[in-house]
Amino acid sequence: GSSMLRVRAPVRLCGEPGATVRGTLVLEAGCVGGSMRDLRLEDGGDCCVRCEGGAWEMKRVRLRCCHGAALAASRAASVSLTDCVLGGEAESETKQVVMLSAYGSVQQTGLSKRACYALVTRDDAVVAATRCELRDCSEAALLVAHRARARLHGCRVSACTAAFIAGHGRGRALELRGCVIARSARRLWADADRPHTV
Repeated sequence: GSSMLRVRAPVRLCGEPGATVRGTLVLEAGCVGGSMRDLRLEDGGDCCVRCEGGAWEMKRVRLRCCHGAALAASRAASVSLTDCVLGGEAESETKQVVMLSAYGSVQQTGLSKRACYALVTRDDAVVAATRCELRDCSEAALLVAHRARARLHGCRVSACTAAFIAGHGRGRALELRGCVIARSARRLWADADRPHTV
């Protein structure tokens, strides 16, 4: 459903094989941080994770979003992502079923769903992603806004309308090292007033 869990104290979440959490995790500003490992988080109609503060480490986490953003970092949050997959569903993750309706029409169910964004970083948030995949997004893989900073090292962006979009304030920095922007990402920047590339 649309369940939401607010995390106010330091927490360490470690998943067993096949562990899935459905809903939205809100990591509140007053929490100092924690970690998540080996989990699959699926949104319940919003984001998978809203990180409003604290220092968080995520390793081998799948954030599957079909609505807003897989991860939204705001305020003074600091998030480190390693070997994670963020965004909508790939076709390989869905079970497509073709049915014949009572009126004789052919209907296909189980089509893959897309996130608006894989990653949103705004305010003074800092996000560092290493060997991550940002994919299957209808708007852009990454939105950076206000004074936020994003660093992508060895990441892959694919199957998105655009790789990046600059929100209000355009963000303080976007750093890419050793990243692959696949041809399935139709444009590098979604917005016409994009920052200058160096």
